[in-house]
Amino acid sequence: MSHTIPFIHNYCDRWCERCAFVQRCSVGISSQGSSDISSDEFWNKLGENMAKAAGMLKEAMEKYGIEMEPVTDDDRMESEIRHLLTESNPLIQQAEAYVKLVDDFFESSISAEALHSVADYVEVVQWYHFFIQVKLSRAVSGLSDDLEDDEAGFQTDYNGSAKIALLSVNRSMEAWTAIYGATSESLILTILALLDKLRKNISEAFPDCEKFKRPGFDD
Repeated sequence: MSHTIPFIHNYCDRWCERCAFVQRCSVGISSQGSSDISSDEFWNKLGENMAKAAGMLKEAMEKYGIEMEPVTDDDRMESEIRHLLTESNPLIQQAEAYVKLVDDFFESSISAEALHSVADYVEVVQWYHFFIQVKLSRAVSGLSDDLEDDEAGFQTDYNGSAKIALLSVNRSMEAWTAIYGATSESLILTILALLDKLRKNISEAFPDCEKFKRPGFDD
């Protein structure tokens, strides 16, 4: 029997180096080893992963009787409409505004010396810099698809995505608070205000997201 936890990687923050479950995650296990793009080991492993993915997909399709259908013009239009609705969502716009504020902060005149004492917190901020927007985009898109499903419950992909986005916002706020204590940079107050607003709006848009049980993490 496999010791890995199914789907654990779908609702984590992808920070394998700091994860206690890395040896129980198929993605975490495959990410270990050589990452030298010039090495034969890297490319051999990539080829093995591709073959494994193709085999898993074929097996799953046969098991559940799924047939691969060609993409139609209607499918493309539906995908484009979903993308436009997601991009215009206030949560996504706030997440995009956060990305820009973080860019502005690190492009400002603040010195590396000033950030040296809070380097670990800077690393946290930089890790979740784009991650929040990515996970919120998935959550918003998934919610749009499931609005007509009254029996979806709280154990849905969009709630799982919203939950890890919310956790990332909270961790970012904690990190920014520490950075502000070391630098007193006024822009950080603007960043914290935006993150606090984003946090509240996520909870309002996905009221059941914190009930979602992430495989492994919340067991």
